[in-house]
Amino acid sequence: MQAAAYLRQATQSLHHQTESVARGQEIREHCLSLEQYRDLITKNYFLHHILEPIIQDGLIRYDLSAFNAFFHPRLEALHADAALLHLSNPSYHLRPPELESAPQILGGLYVLLGSKLGGRLIYKSLQATPSLQDLSDFHFFASSGDAPAREWPQFCKLLDQYLQSEAELEDAGRGAKTVFRFFRDIYSH
Repeated sequence: MQAAAYLRQATQSLHHQTESVARGQEIREHCLSLEQYRDLITKNYFLHHILEPIIQDGLIRYDLSAFNAFFHPRLEALHADAALLHLSNPSYHLRPPELESAPQILGGLYVLLGSKLGGRLIYKSLQATPSLQDLSDFHFFASSGDAPAREWPQFCKLLDQYLQSEAELEDAGRGAKTVFRFFRDIYSH
């Protein structure tokens, strides 16, 4: 888990910044309002609409098919939440992140999988949030399921096989930071 530890350390500051603008405190304290939840789903819809194709195309372009088992698109769940909440397609005027190498794609995938891991905790918290009790489901966060926790150790082992040199780790760190900045900047809108 050397590569994952490196990426965790390299992105720690951006992770905290992103969590603070993504309503992390409100989620943990079960005081997220319905309007804040709608905003969170809108932003996740946009983020995943942009990021999932970038990661998926990168896995193909750089022949990283060994990682396909860890890539779980979540757009279908976001479509269900958007329909439930009567949301329209969002648009933010930010350039999509550019991930220009295999290590950068893996850094971006690391961030997406990490956010899915966190989604399990968010799902439990949303279920206990009084202002959201009238919603029939939280499709996006429910889609986190148990798979990320089971898959994380295998993902980390595979990362170690692909990211062995200092240069590869640094490049993966650049990709992870780029994706985290994109998350942070969208959540800040």
